[in-house]
Amino acid sequence: MFEMFNTYPKENMTFSVRPVTAAAMASMKVFSCIHYYKGNATVIMNTGDYNSKISNLITEGQYTKLNKDPTKNTPHFIEKLTTININSTELLVSFDVVSLFTNVPVDKTLSIVRNKLENDNNLKDRTKLNVSAFMELLTLCIKTTYFQLENDFYQQDFGMAMGSSLSPIMSNIFMEHFEETYVKSYINKPKIWWRYVDDVFSIWPHGQDNLTDFLNFLNNIEPTIKFTLELEENNKLPFLDVMISKNTEINSNFQTNVYRKKTNTNRYLNFNSNHHLSIKKGVIKSLYDRAKLVSSNVNFFNQEKDHIKNILKENTYPINLVDRAFLQIENPSHNNQQRQNPVANMTIFPGISEKLKKLGNNFNIRTAFKTNNTLRSILTHTKPINKEQNEKNCIYQIPCQCGKHYIGETSRPLDVRIKEHKNYEELRLKPIIRDSTGTYPIYLAQTGYLRYPIQPGNIEYPAKYDQLRIILFDVGTIASKFVQNIVI
Repeated sequence: MFEMFNTYPKENMTFSVRPVTAAAMASMKVFSCIHYYKGNATVIMNTGDYNSKISNLITEGQYTKLNKDPTKNTPHFIEKLTTININSTELLVSFDVVSLFTNVPVDKTLSIVRNKLENDNNLKDRTKLNVSAFMELLTLCIKTTYFQLENDFYQQDFGMAMGSSLSPIMSNIFMEHFEETYVKSYINKPKIWWRYVDDVFSIWPHGQDNLTDFLNFLNNIEPTIKFTLELEENNKLPFLDVMISKNTEINSNFQTNVYRKKTNTNRYLNFNSNHHLSIKKGVIKSLYDRAKLVSSNVNFFNQEKDHIKNILKENTYPINLVDRAFLQIENPSHNNQQRQNPVANMTIFPGISEKLKKLGNNFNIRTAFKTNNTLRSILTHTKPINKEQNEKNCIYQIPCQCGKHYIGETSRPLDVRIKEHKNYEELRLKPIIRDSTGTYPIYLAQTGYLRYPIQPGNIEYPAKYDQLRIILFDVGTIASKFVQNIVI
């Protein structure tokens, strides 16, 4: 079974040789050592040739140079922060757009998109759709925002829908237009304005009084777009998961360490949960990596490591396991590097999964484990529950467009019986074939599940399942049989 996976070409450079070669190439600065995914090979190129090819791809390919460097995540924010100097008179400020997604003016944003498309000279090279067709499809996707609560349907009247994949994109398009039009045109511009979705980190050099005027200016542009402001306290300001401190001794840059909100519960994947050990080690590594990334000095890093140990202990992680994981991260070996081997995905079974993992390692097959039954799958049910259709032991009625009604009885959940009716109804798409007696077979046609042979003229009328109603509950008694016969 394992031989079928072991068909990848052998590497032309081993994992032990590759880092040594890469280090040598980097020291010479003449060649570039690159991993090439096709053929699982390592390619050594002249650095000048490599840069020339990349330059050609950028200039001739479908790439657009951005006017600004957008803040993407914490690592990117930390990297950008190291390039900024600040003096003691400048203020650290963060802005937050209140409920951005649901307050974005959709019609105005669609106009912005249309204007950008109409001014895009390369649009025809990327799509066969014209601007009108593109905007019609985009409008349909954005404004079809109905949802169901219990048995009622609702339509969102304003803003972007929460959970829609288009909401971050459209919100970002609007905010970029907002910033280009208003923030950059303000008399007293902020020194820094870095936005991450709806959170903005800013350095304000014009004093606190002018800062209030700037906030009022922002909040009077769009009726639905409102900003809140948080000002530094004791030369410190939290942003994302980073606590930023002015380095007053050097008077030039910042110190950073990990920030947790007051509502943080320190709850992580419990060690006793039914997950593979590699996933639990991944929790340790992710916390360690964040501490390493965010902590600007050794003291902050050591404090964060101690805090990680304490919170993992609260989540029943053995301290010796945490210490070993820290040691492995700090002293990685080449054998632990990620390899381009086949992956086998399987459900985790305690005691068995570990053996399968070892077996896979013998054949260079990586194993990935998942859990099917989670608390989320058990406790979270977003689909509306129709209590009526979950009823058992009932007599029900399905009306038909022809004016007749089907009366049925079931001891099982009603929704199961309805699904059977609908499955039978699909047979109407198949030709009706007479049996040996010359009569039509009995099955559900568009008239509903009738108690007599289907006549061709009845096929024009579908059943009205949305008007189903329960006539009697707790059937099975003589009285219920009597009621069913009377109704029929």
